[in-house]
Parts: sequence; structure tokens; C-alpha cells
Amino acid sequence: LSSDLPQRSAASSATFENFIPGGKNREVLSLLRPSLHAQPCSILLHGPSGTGKSHLLLAACSILNERFPGKTLFLSGRELVALFRRSSEQAHETFLSSPAILIDDIQGLEKYPDIQKELASLLDSMEHCFFLAAYQTDAYDESGQKLLPMLYDRLCSRLSLGLEEPDLDVRLRFTQACMEKMRLPENRSAALYLSRHCLRLRHIRGVLEQVFLRYEQNNALPSVDDI
Repeated sequence: LSSDLPQRSAASSATFENFIPGGKNREVLSLLRPSLHAQPCSILLHGPSGTGKSHLLLAACSILNERFPGKTLFLSGRELVALFRRSSEQAHETFLSSPAILIDDIQGLEKYPDIQKELASLLDSMEHCFFLAAYQTDAYDESGQKLLPMLYDRLCSRLSLGLEEPDLDVRLRFTQACMEKMRLPENRSAALYLSRHCLRLRHIRGVLEQVFLRYEQNNALPSVDDI
């Protein structure tokens, strides 16, 4: 791969082992992991913000980088646009020569139909390649309406895995895992309060980062009322 392309470390902290699944997401995990050791295919991860799509994509990147050292390409939607804008020829060459490509936030191609058409055409020639993409849905888009049908249908053609928003049990386990990692004192009532009031995992992490800063300053957890 070209040295000027953005690379992701194979030593990412996101792994399949520290992904906390619940409900339907357990099935997603059970289907995704073995597919990375099988024949190359296209895989689409889709779901609302904060459901773990990027986490699973980074975990998959680590596995694929072990299979194809130095040849696995991980790009955000924005970086993908920049690659095609810089040189369409280089983009085609890179994609056709890479054994594994992962694209996060592929809905970022919404305003670039020309690039979507190029990518859809490229996918027809990439049966040799693992192609994984994460697509963020929202309340107004549950069926890939941000992308051209010709691209979205190709992304869904092999393995399409939908992730659900985390339930209370997942949020609580995630909160407790974060508190343990940050070496915060165990406090189930505070963890439960936070899990009930924050529905997104990234929001929980953000609140706990602020709690950690206050804990370092005062050597005491803030009260539930102050969270």
C-alpha cells in the first residue's frame, strides 16, 4: 500500500473480547468473527450511532492485519473521498491490490454520487478482497437511503449485519468495565444511575472521563446528583 495512505494500528484497543454484546448483537458477533477466517467477502455493519460498529470494524482490522500484514487498509468515509479526489487511478490501483479494505462511516459518501458509482463498479472486480463497511443509520434512514442503490445493494449482497442500541444490561456492564479500567472505586449505584440516564455508550464514556478528572483532583467520586 502507498505510504501516504492513513494507516490504523493493528494494536487497537478495540477487540472482539472487549466488545460487550447484548440481544441481537450477540448474533452479529457470532457471524462476523468466523467470516474473517473464511473466503473473502463483503460485510456491511449497520445501525444507529453508538452501537459498536466502529469498535467491531477496528477489531476486524486487527484480525485481518494478522492475515495480511501491512496490506490491510482502514479508511473513514472522509479519507475515502480524499483518496478518490486526489487520484482516481491510484484509488483503483490501491483497491484492486489490497486483500482487505475496511471503511468506517461509509454514509459519508452521501454527497459524492460519482465516487459511489466508481466504488460500486470496483466492488464487482474485488471478489479476491475482504471489504467491510460501517454504515450509520438514523431515525430517518433505516435502509441505506444515504447511498445510491447500486452501491448499497452491493454492500449488502453477501453479509449484512444490523446492530441494535445497547439495552440496560449492556450499558451497565460497559459502565462497570470503564470504571474498572479507569481504576475508579467500585460503586454499583452510581454505575446503575449512569446506565439508566445515558443511552449511548460514547456518552457514558464521556461522563466517566469527566468523573475521572474530578476523582484525580479530589480523590473522591462526585455524588450522583453531580453526575
